[in-house]
Amino acid sequence: MRLRLAALVFAILILPAGAWARPAYTGWKADVEQKLIEGDFAGARLLLKSAESISDKDADFYFLKAKLEFAGGDLDEALSLTERAIDKDPKFAEAVGHKAVILLRQGKREEAEKFASKAVAIEPSGELYYARGAVRMTLGKFDDALQDLTAAIGLDPQNGDYYVSRGEVSLRKGDVDAAKKDYARAIELDPNNANAYLGRGGLALLVGDFQTARSDLDRCLTLAPRHPTCSLRRGKLFEMQGDMERALADYTKATDNAPDSPEAWYERAMTELALNKFAEAEVSAGKITQLEKSGRSHKVLGMVQATRGQHEQAIASYTKAIKDNDDDYEAYYLRGNAYAFIEKDDKALADFDKAIALNRRFIDPYLAKANLYGAQRKLDKILETYNDAIAAMPDSPQLYRLRGELYEAMNEYDKSMADYRKAKQLTDERRGAP
Repeated sequence: MRLRLAALVFAILILPAGAWARPAYTGWKADVEQKLIEGDFAGARLLLKSAESISDKDADFYFLKAKLEFAGGDLDEALSLTERAIDKDPKFAEAVGHKAVILLRQGKREEAEKFASKAVAIEPSGELYYARGAVRMTLGKFDDALQDLTAAIGLDPQNGDYYVSRGEVSLRKGDVDAAKKDYARAIELDPNNANAYLGRGGLALLVGDFQTARSDLDRCLTLAPRHPTCSLRRGKLFEMQGDMERALADYTKATDNAPDSPEAWYERAMTELALNKFAEAEVSAGKITQLEKSGRSHKVLGMVQATRGQHEQAIASYTKAIKDNDDDYEAYYLRGNAYAFIEKDDKALADFDKAIALNRRFIDPYLAKANLYGAQRKLDKILETYNDAIAAMPDSPQLYRLRGELYEAMNEYDKSMADYRKAKQLTDERRGAP
């Protein structure tokens, strides 16, 4: 059985720190800034080294050096240098905003919001509202993030990245139309904005428009071949279309270009499992463990163990995953399956019920319950389970077909035919049949 969660929305955080600069940069400072924009970090480092001996180490010096270290991935050194810039000039709004972005990258989101707000208070610029909006999006403060990004657009309506991020927030709020308009506006402003195609492609994927999703995600990867989030989304598209080999190729590309991304390793591990590449999945699970303290690596490891028939070990791994995240409905479902394999039916049913309580539209635990009751020949319990599932997912043709088969087995032919007709109707509606 393919065990997957359709996690379709990957956040687009187009962090602005690398483009910030004081408007009056001249001389060597302007040269360093240009090197940073071009991605010539070695050149920027040489210029800073030369400047160190001929100029005062003012706030700009430390800020530019901080941006260089940030671009190179040394967040601790970038933070230290940014704080030295702020010490030199406490009203240096861009440096305060840069500190917020570094803290966000370090996972210190509440602290990041505090410094982003300080930066906006010093200088309410579009870039700083944008930075605070990005922080607030990661905190789930979508209304506040929307206000910040709208303020950023009001100050700089020609900046396509602001529209992309606002579109992402709207999408997370469930406002598909607003998101679609913002992505379209971003593309109108800059037809080469890879993130705009990423956002619109992700939205198309979410609503099942695979043709538009493929076109936009291909365009994103043409413009930015090393964009890990775009690889992740196109991998998800291939996965939903059942092309697991191509999905794995994109997830592998994502881990190659973002080796510190637990999300990329997780998607890769799950796809490796689906392709019975158990040794590879175990390695990917180990990468997740190295990168984050969460239950995902335990969950993947449990799935590897379960496929090898090591159900007791799998139960232990899933229990660790649940300990890390008590709301992980998939982990409960997986542990329930492991209990069912070793015929601990009561524990299995308890885990399936917990998974359903956490997410009533997660179909797999309903089906697992029905299978368990089927082995026990409890037809009334199977019917009760299908009724509950249909109440939660009345748009599922699969559930009506399954209940129709059950009614047929129970010799209730009128009910059986009614469910078969409903299943066909829903299937035709999904295919757009007349």
